[in-house]
Amino acid sequence: MNETYTDALNGLVAHSLIHLYLHCDESSRFIPTAKRNQILVQHLKPKIKQTEYSCLKNELKRFIAIGRKQKGDLELKLIEIKKIHEDLNQEINEARNIFDLLETIKVKLKIDSRFIQKDEGRTSDFICIYQSDIEKGFDDKGNQIIPLLMLTPPKKTPSIIEVIKNTSLFVVEETEIKGNIVLKSIL
Repeated sequence: MNETYTDALNGLVAHSLIHLYLHCDESSRFIPTAKRNQILVQHLKPKIKQTEYSCLKNELKRFIAIGRKQKGDLELKLIEIKKIHEDLNQEINEARNIFDLLETIKVKLKIDSRFIQKDEGRTSDFICIYQSDIEKGFDDKGNQIIPLLMLTPPKKTPSIIEVIKNTSLFVVEETEIKGNIVLKSIL
């Protein structure tokens, strides 16, 4: 799965809404919210076990919980998420791409990330990024203006580089210090 968390969530939301609307279109009667929730829950529940949706397991469980609540409106929640995604897509920038990249690495390699201060040491189980690099590395529009240093777990650096290269969003270079890589935006 080469898509990011955001793309996977957007795809799930879109497919779920299409499923619901096709199901509603088959009926000549109005379908109340409770029945719509039931249709969506039946559609989403099998996806929890599918590997292609493993990065969305928690979200799927939350959606199902919303759909099962007495006053829940899962359709409305999915529409809200779709709207948020559309609004964010209009403002895609390189800063957002960094956070999407970190989420992709977290999902694919199970490596979390942290922001640290310059005087803090590297944490061996995390990708560490200096807070000051994030603050100074992007302009007001979110465009990257300086390369970003990532301190990675040295043993996992090659697989992290591979994931970064597969996104085609950044040029990645390993520095002379093992486990340190530099990201430069392609855009």
